[in-house]
Amino acid sequence: MHKLNRLLATASWLIAVVFMQGCANLQSDFETPSVQLVSLQALPANGLEQRFTMGLRVANPNGLALNLVGMSYSIELEGFKLVTGVSNDIPSIAAYGEGLVNVEASVSLIDGMRLINGLLSKPQSELNYKIGAKLDTGLPFIGKIPVTDTGVINLAR
Repeated sequence: MHKLNRLLATASWLIAVVFMQGCANLQSDFETPSVQLVSLQALPANGLEQRFTMGLRVANPNGLALNLVGMSYSIELEGFKLVTGVSNDIPSIAAYGEGLVNVEASVSLIDGMRLINGLLSKPQSELNYKIGAKLDTGLPFIGKIPVTDTGVINLAR
């Protein structure tokens, strides 16, 4: 009985090592997808809340399709988080492909007023933006993939 327990413990340990090595190889080959804002359309206002439909282009540089179970996202201007949202209606993004994800988001009234106040007190010809998203794969070893895109909007044009 003692030999059987030792054999089972050794076999369990070997299976765990092989499994962990396989997961490490899976993650090392995984490249982070990219997300870009490609459209923004205002929806009818409801009281003090303003909602938008955003078009996000998700590019998958991997050899496996991204079957996402959800996504959270935000847009910042000059460090103020203005737009936030979540969605669980995400199409599969093909391997080495792109997909357009249309999502709804709401605007933070307080941060919007802070941004306007800052722009009125110190006018600028450019605005820094940041788009952040967390792509939820639903997979235990990959989990949520953080993705960011940053840039500058030239207001002089």
